Amino acid sequence: MQIYNLIVETTRKCNMKCAHCLRGNAQNLTMKDKYMYELLSQVDYISNVTFSGGEPTLPSAMKVIERFMEICNQLNVDVGSFYIVTNGKVWRNKLPELINRLYNFCDDNEISTIDISGDKFHETDERERNHFKYRLEEELEYKYGITEIVSIRPDIDYSTVIQEGRGVDVGYGRINEPEEIEIDEFYEDEIVINEGNIYLNCKGNIVKGCNWSYKSQDKKENILCKVSDNIEECLKENVEYA
Repeated sequence: MQIYNLIVETTRKCNMKCAHCLRGNAQNLTMKDKYMYELLSQVDYISNVTFSGGEPTLPSAMKVIERFMEICNQLNVDVGSFYIVTNGKVWRNKLPELINRLYNFCDDNEISTIDISGDKFHETDERERNHFKYRLEEELEYKYGITEIVSIRPDIDYSTVIQEGRGVDVGYGRINEPEEIEIDEFYEDEIVINEGNIYLNCKGNIVKGCNWSYKSQDKKENILCKVSDNIEECLKENVEYA
């Protein structure tokens, strides 16, 4: 099975409590190795992997990212590029080293990016964000020769806040709906997912889209299957063909 975009919920822990957070209140959950192994044992290639949270630069979450790479290597799963969004609140000395490992792990870094949230809802001010960005860029360039992968994600307005989690109390918001997953016709008996996200959460579920609160992720209608299930068979029964 080939996946265009895989999203791994590294942790549900967070070091902030933003008013617009679509996830809701943080939970003491971190991704288990067995869930990543169960998924990756069914996959040949991932075009892009997004490491989500919670906050993916917490030490426990960065360990998940390290283990993801190790399991991919063990199972011969290739990955094209990566994407990470951080709140940029706390500097982690190991972050540049981790980004360097990810960069060298992926085989096509044309769109690999680490974004620092720049919206008004986060508790970091512009000076903090710029300092975080400058330090990360400097270490990546001078230690590892990596440039142009760090950016600050633009501000969002009230109308684009998703009505999930704490976001239901912020502005007008927009209603979230399950994402459509689309697969190509079989190519040498293999499924190629070319539309939509495969979202693996900390409870070992494949969820229909990434923009759900932790509460909504538990709803039956938002769960595609358990990661321990045969994901290809589940996709054949539940999604559209290109």
